[in-house]
Amino acid sequence: MGSIIVSLPKPENAIRIREIIKTSGFWEDVIICHHGAEILNMVDNQDVSLVICVKKLQDMGYEELVNYLPPRVGVILLTKDADLVPIASNVKNLLMPFPTENLIEKIKEVVKPQKKKEKKRRLRTPEEQQIIDDAKAKLMESRDMTEPDAFRFIQKISMDSRKSFVDVAKMILEENSG
Repeated sequence: MGSIIVSLPKPENAIRIREIIKTSGFWEDVIICHHGAEILNMVDNQDVSLVICVKKLQDMGYEELVNYLPPRVGVILLTKDADLVPIASNVKNLLMPFPTENLIEKIKEVVKPQKKKEKKRRLRTPEEQQIIDDAKAKLMESRDMTEPDAFRFIQKISMDSRKSFVDVAKMILEENSG
C-alpha cells in the first residue's frame, strides 16, 4: 500500500491527523504537504494511496486537486458541510469534528488493497527527474514562477497536449535553449 498525504491549513492539525493514523497501527507512511502542487508532485513521484484534505488548499481547491489526481488515489475530504456531495467516486467526505475511529474507518473504506493484476506505476529515472527539475528551474527563472507554479504549468501542458510530463519538460528546455 502507498503513502497517505495529509494537507490541512493548520500544521498542528496535520501533525495530529498524522499521529492518529500512525498510532492506530494501520499505516506507517504518512506525509504532510502544504500545497496542492506538492501533493501532485508526491503522487507523481511516489506510490500514494490516499490524500486527506479540506476544501481549500493554499494554492488550489480540492476540486482542482481531484481533477489532477489519478483515479487510483483516494481522497478523504474533511468538511463541516453535511450536504456536500463528493465530486468523484474516489472521494469520500468525513464530517468534522469526528472521533478518531471514524477517521480510521473512513481510511479503510477508501484505501483498498491493489489487485495483483494491476500494474505498479513506473517511477521516473533520475535522468527524467533531472529533466523535469531543469525545466521547472528554467520556467522559474525566465517567467518568474514559483516552483509549484512551474510544476502546474508543465502539468497543464502535459494534460492538454496528451504528452508525457518528461516530453513537455524536454520541449521547454529546447524552447529556452535557443
